[in-house]
Amino acid sequence: MSKAIITKIGLGVGFLFATIGLIATVHLIVTLLINASGYRTSSLMNHAHFDKSTKECLDNEDCPWNLVFSELGDKLLLLEMAFKEQASAREGIENAVNNHTTAHMFTTGRLSELISRIENLTVNYEQMDKRVSSLSRRLFSDEIIGFILFVIVMVEVVRQIRPHVRPLVDLIKSKIATMRAKKAHMNGAVINGMTENDIDRPKDETDIMIRKEEKKVMFQQTNSPNISMIPKLGILKNEVCIVLFKYENIPVYTNVVEAMLNQFYDVKVAAVSHPYFMIESQKDINSIPHVKLFIVICNSHGNHTNGGRDLLAVSLKIMKRLGATIIVIIGNDEGSVKLPSHNLYNTNLHLINSIDMMQELAYNNLVFSVQHEMTSFHQTSHFRKTIKTVLNARLNAQCRHLLKAD
Repeated sequence: MSKAIITKIGLGVGFLFATIGLIATVHLIVTLLINASGYRTSSLMNHAHFDKSTKECLDNEDCPWNLVFSELGDKLLLLEMAFKEQASAREGIENAVNNHTTAHMFTTGRLSELISRIENLTVNYEQMDKRVSSLSRRLFSDEIIGFILFVIVMVEVVRQIRPHVRPLVDLIKSKIATMRAKKAHMNGAVINGMTENDIDRPKDETDIMIRKEEKKVMFQQTNSPNISMIPKLGILKNEVCIVLFKYENIPVYTNVVEAMLNQFYDVKVAAVSHPYFMIESQKDINSIPHVKLFIVICNSHGNHTNGGRDLLAVSLKIMKRLGATIIVIIGNDEGSVKLPSHNLYNTNLHLINSIDMMQELAYNNLVFSVQHEMTSFHQTSHFRKTIKTVLNARLNAQCRHLLKAD
């Protein structure tokens, strides 16, 4: 019950306050309306009075407001003109902005088209790059295969023609050396008052016999069924044959040749009755083995004739016809004990100057002179190098160690 009474009292009080507030609001509104209507009426009356006084003042030229209003009118005209100029300027700016907008839209479209084309070009470039890379790999592999095939073909060609070309080259070199030696001999002969016909003519009976013997030996080697023919170029055995003419040269063989051959691994000596091949007659010359290298040991002051025939000169000619390389070692020469540092032989030996083949071999650095053994390092080195080059031989480990130590 108490709660209901309190609620009703609260409602009554609230209604009372609401009524009071409404009355106050209505009173305020009415007051405002009355004040507004009075202000408007007074304002209109004042404005009418001002207009009337102003009009009367303006009609009078002495009115102080006349200058003010005229100046005010001029300023209003200036303001109107400035406003019009600003309006035209705004229109111009608007048109320019519109034009720039249009140009921007057009440029944007062209740029979009250009970007799309660049993207297409990028895609095409990537595809072309891939194709070029693929072609490059193919070309590189093809070039490698072609180069390998070319190398194989060239190696095979060289391997096939080398045995035939090398003797031909050696023959050409020997011909050139012979021509140079002959020319030098001719120059010396002309100085001594001899003519070219005198030089070509056989010097003595020994030279006549040498030439006859060469023809005879070549004829026998070509026609005799018991003697093997001169081999074709390129099929000589890769061996060495040591040729002696006198047994007194065996110490030179032992001290020089045998000692040098022991420095190699795989040097083969021609299969003869002895480690050396002794030539004592014409029959021995006919049995010369067909090898790539001949080491001829002769005597510096000895006689190499048999029955009036110079076996040394004939043997050298036959060996040259075979296409072999010839090394001549002249032994028992006292003048070779102390040779100059880069000399291979004693230049005063009559044996070298008396035989054309010896002069040719000396020109090609294939002649050595010793007393009993080689005392010059230059001689030993060149002798070793010649054997190694001709026979393609390998030095043994002990020799390589000694050469490195030197």
